[in-house]
Amino acid sequence: MCFALSIGQRSVRIAARCMCMKADEEVNRLCSVLSDCTDVRSAVDAVDQSMRRAGVSEPASSAEYIVGSVVGANSRSALRSRLDQSVDESVKELIGHLSMRRIVQQSVDESVKELIGNLSMRRIVRREPVQYLVGNWDFHHVTLNVRTPILIPRPETEELVELILKSETVRIRSQACSFLDIGTGTGAILLAILKQRTNGTGVGIDINSEAVRLSRENSELLELSSRSCFQQISIEDFIPETLFDVVVTFIPAKDMETLEMEIKDHEDTNALHGGVDGMDVIGIILRRTSQLLKPGGDLWLEVDPSHPDLIEALCGNDISHQELTFVEKHDDFRGLARFVHIRRQR
Repeated sequence: MCFALSIGQRSVRIAARCMCMKADEEVNRLCSVLSDCTDVRSAVDAVDQSMRRAGVSEPASSAEYIVGSVVGANSRSALRSRLDQSVDESVKELIGHLSMRRIVQQSVDESVKELIGNLSMRRIVRREPVQYLVGNWDFHHVTLNVRTPILIPRPETEELVELILKSETVRIRSQACSFLDIGTGTGAILLAILKQRTNGTGVGIDINSEAVRLSRENSELLELSSRSCFQQISIEDFIPETLFDVVVTFIPAKDMETLEMEIKDHEDTNALHGGVDGMDVIGIILRRTSQLLKPGGDLWLEVDPSHPDLIEALCGNDISHQELTFVEKHDDFRGLARFVHIRRQR
C-alpha cells in the first residue's frame, strides 16, 4: 500500500497554528505521547485519545486504520482480533520482519512513530478522512480502494446491501439476478452484492470519470470484473441493453450546509447535491424506472430521512408513477427512515 506523506512535522505544526491553537497543542501532545509508545496497542490508544480531544469524527476507527496501515494490518478486523494477545521478547525481535497478521503486539520504532504521527496530524489538522489517508475501507465483507474526491462508502449503506440480499426478489430469483447501481462511486454497493451472489451480474453508472476508473479497479481487485461493468454516463442518458431485476442508488443529501468538514473539504459535494429539497435525482429515477426495471423488479433507495413520505406520496398520486408500488421504508441503525423499497408492478 502506498501513502501520500507530503506533510512533514514542521509544515503540519505551522498549519495547526494557522488554523487554531487547540490543534497545535494537540499535535505537540500526540508527538510526545507517541515517543513513549512501545507497542501497537499504546499507539492506537494515543492516536484515538488525541483525535477525541481534537473533536475529530470517528476517532477510534481513524486511529485503528492509521496505525494498522503503518504496521501491516490491512483491515480493522485484522488489527482488533489480535490486540489482546501477548508476546514475549523473542517475538518482539521479529519486529519489522513479519506483518501484523503474524504478530499481535509489536514494538513501534521511530520510523513507524513518525509515519503514524504524520498521518494523525493530517487527520487532526486538515480533517482528511481516514479512509483517504490509508487508501482503503472495509465495506460489507469486501475491502475497497478509496481516494479523494470519490464518496466514501457509509456504514448505513451496508444495511442497504443487507436489505437487498434478504429481499424476496433476490431470494426467489436466487443468484441469477441482474443489478443496476446508479451513482456507483467506488462500486461499493454493486460489488458487495455480487460478492455474495456468485452468479449475479451488474452494471454501475456514474458521471464522474474518476469514479468509473476506481470502481473498475475495485472490481478487478475483487475478481468481479467478469460479472460487472462500469460506465461513465448520466441516469438521463443511460439506455440499458436489458431490464434489471434490481435497481439501487444512494441519493444525495438534502441539507448541504450541515455536512461535516471532512465531507465538504475532501469529498465530491456535487455527488451529494440533490437540489433544493434533495428530490431532483429521486424524481428522475422514478420517471425512468419502467425503462430500467423488469416488471416485478425492485427499486431500492438510500435517502434523506425527510424523503420517504414524499416518495410514498409521489408513488400514490402521480399518474406518471402508476406502475410503481411503494412497498415500505426501513430505518437505519440510528432509527432514521433511510431506505425505501419500491416495486414495479407486473
